[in-house]
Amino acid sequence: MKKTSRVLSVILSLVMLFSMMCSVNTVSASQQNTSIVSSYDYQLDKTNLSLYIGDSNKLNIIPTTEEITSINWTSSDNSIVKVDNNGNIKALKEGKATVTAKIDDTYELTCSVNVKYPITRKNINLKAGQKVNIGKQKGVTGTLKFKSNNPKIVTINKNGTVQGIKKGNTKVVVSRNGVNILVNISVKTNAEIKSNSKTNKIIILNKRQLSISGKVGKQSYSSSNKKVATVNGKGNITAKKIGKATIKVKTNGITLTYKVQVIRPIIKNVDKKRTISMYVNNGKALKISGRAKGKKNNPYYSFANNKIARYSKGKIVGKKAGRTKLKIKVNGVWQQITVRVLNPTISVSKKNMKVCDTYVITSKGAKGTYTSNNSSVVAVNKKNGKLVAKKAGKAVITVDLKSIKRKCTVTVKEGAYPYGYKIAVNKVPKKINLYKGENKNISDIVNLYSNIQNIYKKKNCSKSMYNKLKNLKTQFTYKSSDNKIAYVNQYGTIVPKAKGEAKVTVTCKKTKKNYTLNTNITIKKKPTWGYVNYLGDRYKMKYVYSDKELVDAFVDAYMNYNLKGYEYPYIGIHCEYNTNVKNETAFYNKIIKLVSVRNATLLDSAMNDHTFERDCLFDLDNGKHDVQNFALNTFTTTEGQKLYSTSMDILKKANLSQYTNVDDKYYAVFDWVATNIKYDDEHAYSYKYSILYKKGVCADYAAAYQYLCLLAGLENRIVDNGDVTHEWNVIKTSSGKWYNSDATSGSIMFGTKDKPYSMYEKLFYVNNFDNHTIEKTNTVFYGIDNNGEIYYKLKDSDKYYKYA
Repeated sequence: MKKTSRVLSVILSLVMLFSMMCSVNTVSASQQNTSIVSSYDYQLDKTNLSLYIGDSNKLNIIPTTEEITSINWTSSDNSIVKVDNNGNIKALKEGKATVTAKIDDTYELTCSVNVKYPITRKNINLKAGQKVNIGKQKGVTGTLKFKSNNPKIVTINKNGTVQGIKKGNTKVVVSRNGVNILVNISVKTNAEIKSNSKTNKIIILNKRQLSISGKVGKQSYSSSNKKVATVNGKGNITAKKIGKATIKVKTNGITLTYKVQVIRPIIKNVDKKRTISMYVNNGKALKISGRAKGKKNNPYYSFANNKIARYSKGKIVGKKAGRTKLKIKVNGVWQQITVRVLNPTISVSKKNMKVCDTYVITSKGAKGTYTSNNSSVVAVNKKNGKLVAKKAGKAVITVDLKSIKRKCTVTVKEGAYPYGYKIAVNKVPKKINLYKGENKNISDIVNLYSNIQNIYKKKNCSKSMYNKLKNLKTQFTYKSSDNKIAYVNQYGTIVPKAKGEAKVTVTCKKTKKNYTLNTNITIKKKPTWGYVNYLGDRYKMKYVYSDKELVDAFVDAYMNYNLKGYEYPYIGIHCEYNTNVKNETAFYNKIIKLVSVRNATLLDSAMNDHTFERDCLFDLDNGKHDVQNFALNTFTTTEGQKLYSTSMDILKKANLSQYTNVDDKYYAVFDWVATNIKYDDEHAYSYKYSILYKKGVCADYAAAYQYLCLLAGLENRIVDNGDVTHEWNVIKTSSGKWYNSDATSGSIMFGTKDKPYSMYEKLFYVNNFDNHTIEKTNTVFYGIDNNGEIYYKLKDSDKYYKYA
């Protein structure tokens, strides 16, 4: 191994020695076999050159030998130095560049070239009239040629002398040996012509003053057309004749010019077509600019048609609608305009209006007076033409414009509100207290007011508008500050939710005015009963807080106590809310109405057995006459309890649920009464208790029939023939109409077959209370003969149900 290593070291040393001997002028592989020629082989005769723009030179390779097969000449920047295939170089622009000669695509020789500016100036700033010379730099040979790009701004002679002519920027071209050099020239002038006006137009016979700004010497003025405009030695121009002229001013060796246009006097208040417009009997003064001094230069007017317009007291006055030509002479020069005379007009863009809308009719050309032929529909202000739409309809508005009349028809349609409509909220309490579960409407708390009824009575709004606005609750919006405490619906009903305080805001839709109610919601339960004092006695009463609770309590007292033979735990019912009644009669009628809507049969039965009657009402005897109380006559009796249980057994055996038609249910009840109760004067007037005795007269039949129907949920009313000689029932059948039904010993079920009222028009039944639920089609089918005996007016063939 050691012997082999020594051999390898000797071989490597020989290789390195050979490489060093051959390294001269050999390009490495990374340089792609290219290197710079050393001084031992080829070289350029110049490696550094300093030239001026336009100079030429030649580069040579030394030594010259035939071994060179190709030379490639290049410049690093052809815009500065240009080189041809023979090594001839040309300096084109100031700067530096490198010229390279590549020999046989292997060896590179370089020469650095520095190109300099050959003339003394690159940029020149001078004033008009000033001269500046462009010379050669030291050492620059040859001839320079000069040329101005814009001789109007600057001139230059063959010696390179530049002279400023007028203000501006341009370039001077300097040619040297075929290469152009650009010199930037900026000419500023201290001599500038100015006038005392912004325009070069001068009205004839007027003057204009010229002046020269800056440091200038003597000036001389001249005019190109003295017939049009003259100028004196001080630059004062006088306009002589319509036309154009040029004023020249010579100073500091330069000439300045000022162009003048002489024009006619200017009439300012005419349009582009040189027309002036006015209305009949109106006048306008012409505004003429540029009138020269002296009476002879005063305007003179000549109208083609004096009937249309004429001149008076400094104004052109319109006499008649039309057009005419007007010639005007001012400053000795005539010119013509057109005079247009118009009739006065009115502008009515709003011929369709809505009630409560307003509009102002404007007139042009004359002040008018305004009248309406129908002021109830559209009223108009006589002086200013303001229209007010008052109600739906049509009206003709007449405008008198200085003997010229104009008319327009205005159509008015209904708007959102009638004219004169007022709506407000009055008597707003500072605070209201409500119990949870005690719903209350805003209308029960405050006074909602509007005058819509008076407006409708005066026929100032339609019926549809009246119907839309008469419900005051819908004319407001309602909002609660905290819906978790008190919610208010769209109809203004406050629904207490939880204990706390909330503000209810009532906003009028029309006026946008807000009214705020501070509500205090109490979470505790309302008392269900309490004591009231009356005439020195203390009574235990059932408390109710709304009309609905009143009816619920009434029904509960009668159905669950009186009918079952038990005494109601309270002597009566007390309304712990504002019933909005003024006396006992009003309160009695209110109860009758409320209960009859819920269950008229129950009310009829309660009144027939005197559980409730007119004398049951009483006030608190506090002088306020706030009637809120009524008593109920209920008693606990063994007989009453037996009656209830017996009656329920009867209905159970009748099995009314098996019938789908209500007429069959009536028949089943009627059948039991008619077949089980016997007519017996000795047991007369036991009424509903005849169910237990199974004996009685007509009043007992009727009472028993009604009692069973009431327990069965069927509608049944007791009626009589007027002199109380006979009583029977009326029932509401499946047809929805009321029909007579008599279960007395005659055993007649007059059910679903209607009879014309004309058959019995002389006989009437008497209802126990006037709620108009029974129509006049009810008929009496019993009559009384001259002997006072009862007889049937109906034939057997007219009977719907017939018993043997």
